[in-house]
Amino acid sequence: MRKYIFGELQYTENIKSEQKGIILDDVVWITQEEGRCTYACKSIVSSYSNSERKLETKGALTPEQIVIMNKANNDCSSFIATSSFDLGIQTLDKQLLVHKVPVTVGVYRPTKKTDPSTKEKKIENQCLTYNEPTEASTGHFIVVIGIGYEGNRKYYRFLDVGATNITDGNNENNKLYLDGKQIKGTSNYFDGDGRFYIVTEIRETVITKK
Repeated sequence: MRKYIFGELQYTENIKSEQKGIILDDVVWITQEEGRCTYACKSIVSSYSNSERKLETKGALTPEQIVIMNKANNDCSSFIATSSFDLGIQTLDKQLLVHKVPVTVGVYRPTKKTDPSTKEKKIENQCLTYNEPTEASTGHFIVVIGIGYEGNRKYYRFLDVGATNITDGNNENNKLYLDGKQIKGTSNYFDGDGRFYIVTEIRETVITKK
């Protein structure tokens, strides 16, 4: 394993397997205001601009977003990859590895509810969407800042604007694993309660030279 440092940017490359990883560890996490995860993610991306380039997140309307997963049923208990899944992965990887910019992605997440009779907290599937009329069922947005590998298992590191503190928001355990035609993982913010994220869409970062 070789490791390169470009300023505050760490770049690792596994020469033997040709697996390439990157972590943009100087991207600054912020927490969202209630119901405004999209705006927090846009702010994180735009604040990564510098004197040479301006960064902006593409809008919500197709074809500006790349929807990679659709719900397979009405309760969002299962999902199916779209024909744009490979394009979404290619776009995400290129933005991170080539352009070295953070990327906003939409995710589905189940909800945590309290049973009124037992007072126990339960995890339930529930379709919440920011981008009707698509079937992506995006219920939250996060910012991907890196790619890594655990053996041959590829994952994406992310910042969770839904967290209320930096320990959870920018945690090394915030990982989304690529497993066949699905990107799924969990946030340190969930504290092991059974909730998870499934990436549903990619919001490409627009790079404009100044």
